[in-house]
Amino acid sequence: MFRKAFVGDAAVDDGDEILSYRAAVFGLIGSLAFVCAFLWQLGMQGKLVAVLVPALLINYLAIARIVSETGLAYVRTTLCEQYVALFTLGTRGLSPTSMTGISLTYSLVSQGKGIFMTPFAHVVRLADPIQRHRRRLVPALILVILTGIAADFLLTVHLGYKTGAFNFNAWPFSSAGPFAYSLTVSQMRSPFDTSWERLVVFCLGASAMALLTFLHYRFPWWPLH
Repeated sequence: MFRKAFVGDAAVDDGDEILSYRAAVFGLIGSLAFVCAFLWQLGMQGKLVAVLVPALLINYLAIARIVSETGLAYVRTTLCEQYVALFTLGTRGLSPTSMTGISLTYSLVSQGKGIFMTPFAHVVRLADPIQRHRRRLVPALILVILTGIAADFLLTVHLGYKTGAFNFNAWPFSSAGPFAYSLTVSQMRSPFDTSWERLVVFCLGASAMALLTFLHYRFPWWPLH
């Protein structure tokens, strides 16, 4: 994919893909650059962005894979990317603007409810039976996304004025905001260093997952994945 994107390798055929490899690769690079610039303008230090963004990517890929392989419509994320960054770096060496900035990113995660990567994986699967003109799905997909976001926004605002958003009795509306800010304030008042015990547990889990993934791909008879 990268050879096709950067040097136009004629041996690599991407004619039947939903996106050309060049559009996919440069779209990824541009998107990551935008995300990093957004977080930087939000007040985060570079080291915090350098840990948070890869953690986001790993978590999104993991959730998309779980949903795709199990056939589930939705899975709540089991790992908070902000906690990964905070416990990896420790809050003692982070500036107040970094801590404030990361508190504002909890709304972008919201327990994994706003992840686009999972439905995109389903879209690619639905495109398999299409033999020609798969790229016509892209404008339709963009239209669906914009329509869905607009409808969700308008409905949420309408219901908020009609019944009161606090009466939704949902975590993002009733408790998430106060919890996120209270957590950030407590972490500022009681800073901590890198949590090595958490990193050890994380590395053990990642090693076990890597081993199971290797066995799953290499041996068709392997029963666990």
